[in-house]
Amino acid sequence: MEALRHLAGAAPGAVSRVSMRERASERVLGTALGVALAPLAAALGFVRGKRVVHPVGAAFHAEVVVDGASVSLVEGTVLGQPGRYPAIARLSRGFAIPLRWPDVHGLAVRILDADGAGRPQDLLVATAKRKRSGRDATSVTPRYEHVFSTMLHFRGPKGDLVVRAWPMQPMPGDATVHAGVAGRWEFELAAGPPDGDVRPVARVVLGSPLSRQDTEALRFNPANDAGGISGAGVLNAARRIVYRASQVGRSARVQAGKG
Repeated sequence: MEALRHLAGAAPGAVSRVSMRERASERVLGTALGVALAPLAAALGFVRGKRVVHPVGAAFHAEVVVDGASVSLVEGTVLGQPGRYPAIARLSRGFAIPLRWPDVHGLAVRILDADGAGRPQDLLVATAKRKRSGRDATSVTPRYEHVFSTMLHFRGPKGDLVVRAWPMQPMPGDATVHAGVAGRWEFELAAGPPDGDVRPVARVVLGSPLSRQDTEALRFNPANDAGGISGAGVLNAARRIVYRASQVGRSARVQAGKG
């Protein structure tokens, strides 16, 4: 897996620090964009009756093991606090296309008690490749392998960061993963500055699968940031609203089907 560690890194870059005025501007612009896109997201969620993106996948009980690596950017966050945290993880494909075809693959992790008061931290990453600029871009892969990334910047008490992940063992084909087969699959989580190297900070250990009903009931959202890692920038501010609108549309479709 050392090759994956290498792919996850890049040339060192400076930690991004953003003024209060810039943050306020991001929130205003992001909220405006999110509100503009929310009706479309809600309509798509209602028409499809399932997730607009990453509709196909399997979820598992999991544990996030934080080893306490010395990474300054995660200080003051759940990824900087050594411990073993109960979690839920979902592996998913980006689009409803045949499993034998390559696709964008996603890993969503919910740390259930990220703040010690029962509130969660959601981390969403998808298969990515590094651009010449040093930034991450979405990548299509044949299975749950290679490097995953948040791609968009996130923000902790010490500055902006990205979270990346990679499997710690060869992964089976998607049909096996989506069958909900219980297996001890592990993913390494790493964090670092957006334009720089990342360092491992935790492991996600997958356990027994969730039922299909519980899997469908999951509602991941980057707005769940009780662990101190929140979305940064205009697109993340909009994303919080769009995710919620899509989920409201899905729920409305389910309720309409019961009526």
